[in-house]
Order: sequence, then C-alpha cells, then structure tokens
Amino acid sequence: MLLTRYMSFPRFVCALKDGLFVPSPLLFDDRWEGLMPFHSLVSDELALDRQDYRRFAQWMYVSCWHDQPHESFPMWKIYGQAREAVMIQTTSDKLEKLFKAQYPNTLTYFGAVSYENPSHGAKISLPNMAPLSKRPCDVAGGEWFPYMLFMFIKHITYNYEHEVRAVMLDAEFRPDHANPKKGIALDFRTIPNFIERLTVAPGVDEWFFQTVKETAARFAVPCEVSRSTLEAPEGA
Repeated sequence: MLLTRYMSFPRFVCALKDGLFVPSPLLFDDRWEGLMPFHSLVSDELALDRQDYRRFAQWMYVSCWHDQPHESFPMWKIYGQAREAVMIQTTSDKLEKLFKAQYPNTLTYFGAVSYENPSHGAKISLPNMAPLSKRPCDVAGGEWFPYMLFMFIKHITYNYEHEVRAVMLDAEFRPDHANPKKGIALDFRTIPNFIERLTVAPGVDEWFFQTVKETAARFAVPCEVSRSTLEAPEGA
C-alpha cells in the first residue's frame, strides 16, 4: 500500500535531522479524537470515562498517513500548512518494518481508520486487527489494548483523509503516572529508501523546488523529487 504524508518544509527538515515526530493523540486538534466509540460500543464492557481516557491516551503515540496514491489539494492546504510544503511517499510495508525495528518491545497496531456518524446512533464495533510485534499479554498495560483501537475510529467529517495509522503504547506505560514525553521520533533513515518519492507543493517558485532537491541530497535521501501534478498548465 502506498502511503503519503503532507508537511511544511520546516517539519520535513526536522524529520530528516531528528526523526519523524509521532505525537500523543492529546496534541491533536480533533476534539473527537479517540472518543467516537464512547457510549456507543457494541460491548458495554469497554466503557471508559474521559478522565481514564486522557490518563491512558497520554501514553499512546499515533503516526498518521494517507492511503492516497494521487495528490489531494485539501490535504496540501490542511496539512502542508504553508505554501512551501512537501509530500513524502512510502509504503505500508516499510512503515511497519520501521516500527518493528525501532520499537520492538512495544504494543503497536497498524491499520485503516473507519469513519462513523455519531448522529445516527448506531452501535460501533472496534476493528479486528493484530499487533505488529508484541501481543497484549506480553507487555505491561496490555490489558488496556482495546482502548488503543479507539484511535482507529474517527468522525465521518474526516473521511476525505483516507487515513491509515500506526498506534503505539509506550513501553514504560504506568497508568497512575503522568507521561513526561509528548511523543516519540521515528528515524526512517534506518530503513533503506524509506522515502520513495518527494513532491513539492503546487505553485511554488523554482528556488524552493531546488532547495528541496538540495536538502534531500544533503541528507542522502535517494529518491525522486518532483513538482506537483496539480500545477497549472503553462500558459494558463
């Protein structure tokens, strides 16, 4: 599966230098994040109040990608966050391999997000997916794993994203303590050719296009750097 990620140029440079930041879901803007199944699960055994949710969510990290082989103008606008932005492309196999290699002793799930409309009042079932490496019974706090699957259900208003996620539980999870970390870093340079293609945002000047190419070369990213397919045709 081909995955894409849109980001501003400063975030791209930070990812090359320090690793791709994978934040706690508590940093997300979506006020429904991780809360869609509340009071509407098929099984009432997984009921969780908001205080418990926030205590658990601070120990999770979520890496968000998009299952879109073609470019999306809304994604450029929302996630590029600036005119000078880039889109990186990789594959689901490489992303899974990266998590397994860098965080082998963690509980991590990878899969597509489902989108639900809470106004319909229908009961929601949690997705059925297998962890990438460790089983829930093999990690501290693994009994909380169903609540990790809450992160794979989002409000239907976000269905244009076609999102795919990796959700990880910190290996040092302690439910009665605060997590001092806001996220983790994924050093994708450990996976050969992790970035398969690098695309610059539509409408950027030539200097920016060349800057992206030079930056990729400086950090030894051996991939094609191309202009956006959403560029206006010449003479238009």
